[in-house]
Amino acid sequence: MITKLVLIDDDRYFRRSAQRFLESHLPDIRIISCDSAEEGERLITLHQPSVVVLDIKLPGIDGLELLDRMEHKARDPFVVVISGQQATEEQVNSTYIDALNRGALHFHRKGDGEQKLLAIVRRQMEADAARRSREPLAEILELPELDLTLYPNENQARYADMDVRLTPIESRYLGLLMSHNGNTVSLQTFYEALCDAEGESARHFDQTNKQNIRTHICYLRKKLGQDSNSEQLIETVRTKGYRLVSS
Repeated sequence: MITKLVLIDDDRYFRRSAQRFLESHLPDIRIISCDSAEEGERLITLHQPSVVVLDIKLPGIDGLELLDRMEHKARDPFVVVISGQQATEEQVNSTYIDALNRGALHFHRKGDGEQKLLAIVRRQMEADAARRSREPLAEILELPELDLTLYPNENQARYADMDVRLTPIESRYLGLLMSHNGNTVSLQTFYEALCDAEGESARHFDQTNKQNIRTHICYLRKKLGQDSNSEQLIETVRTKGYRLVSS
């Protein structure tokens, strides 16, 4: 699943640099950027992003006022507030507290570097993926281009004119793959979905958990008529997870 991020900053150099850096490290992200709070508010309403990276000092409406306006939006995105490198420690602390009181969830200073911003955004993307894995699946999921239909409530699928009976875990895993629509589903997301389906809390993710996931995926592939010598509907993304691919 693609994560949408709206980046609002009137510093064109920072905006372009941050966008290039994040996109180069996060293949499943789509960044929409602008240089004003007014345009940012429009983009947030239009795209309903999961993450907003917002500069405080903007021409016209500033970042704090935009935070107030965002309070009334239907969806509450994860907000990262950024400040310029020239800000004093006292200014940073004052702005940080003010932003938190208005709904921001994290504070980033430009001087802290892009790696820190990357870590913040990546954690939120992982949290979003985990949240989606716990959401109830729709009654029917369809990918016509793959000739694949899933009936989650019945643990039943239909693939290439073949009816497939699934276990609840296999149904959950196939639903995750279909809802991510060709993007990689991480091993961690599969693990959390497995824990949720079994009514357990996610603990330390280790090699045993990874092997359990591989076993479920292996059985799922076999039920879908996939073997090691054929084109794989479910592709292994080395060290990361799995995704659906069209033949």
